[in-house]
Amino acid sequence: MERRKEINGRLVRWIAEKAEREYAEDISLVLIYGSYVNGTANSRSDVDCCFIPKTERGYEMAAGFILEGVGYDIFPMSWERIERIACLRENLTPLVGDAEIIFCGSAEDMARLQGMQEKSQCCLADGAYVREIAEERCREAGRLCGMLERVRTETEAWKLTGMVIMTLADAVAVFQHGYFHFGLKQQFEDLMKLREVPEGDRGGVQERGEGIQRRRSGGLRQKDAGGCLQASGDRGAGTGGGGGCKSGRRRHRRNAACGTL
Repeated sequence: MERRKEINGRLVRWIAEKAEREYAEDISLVLIYGSYVNGTANSRSDVDCCFIPKTERGYEMAAGFILEGVGYDIFPMSWERIERIACLRENLTPLVGDAEIIFCGSAEDMARLQGMQEKSQCCLADGAYVREIAEERCREAGRLCGMLERVRTETEAWKLTGMVIMTLADAVAVFQHGYFHFGLKQQFEDLMKLREVPEGDRGGVQERGEGIQRRRSGGLRQKDAGGCLQASGDRGAGTGGGGGCKSGRRRHRRNAACGTL
């Protein structure tokens, strides 16, 4: 574990220095997120790192490599995709809400990211909007279930099944005005903390979950999630505040802070 921590720390410093030295005029931001930032890293954890190119040359920063048996990927992310994530259209909310900046090209770039984070909070706080997103996730899970009828191998079946479970879990989290700050490592614990569980079913959920945990190698580490399923930037206060992004059947009344989705 200490060796991996040392490798990852050195890598983060190298990425930041490389961006500053070679791409200062070509990259807006370099962001890290995931286990390295949220404290759930283990001996096999990489560093989740993306950057926002400012010029075509900026894309040359992209790289993939293996360090002592663990794969790493430094990948580009457009501002347009960052906005889609902020608006909950992709299941990568921690990339926006919990990101740590290790290189910033300008104050304007910093302000733009902060605007995206505010947009994410706005959307998470809007009850009608999160319901719409949750329904979209459920429909996507149904589409994936339909694909199970056409798989040819057990590997494909397991992969699709995992995607269904992850999509439904994300739907539940979004409906609760939040997301999984700690990813898959604490997803089960986070789901168990949700307020809205069918009446009389929490015991059944707990029993099934304990069975899943017993089958996992080494089990799941139980730790305080600090409000893992709350809106970005408000982990300790439950759901997001009032106001926010009006959407769905009322798109014409959408709060201007949330922009065009």
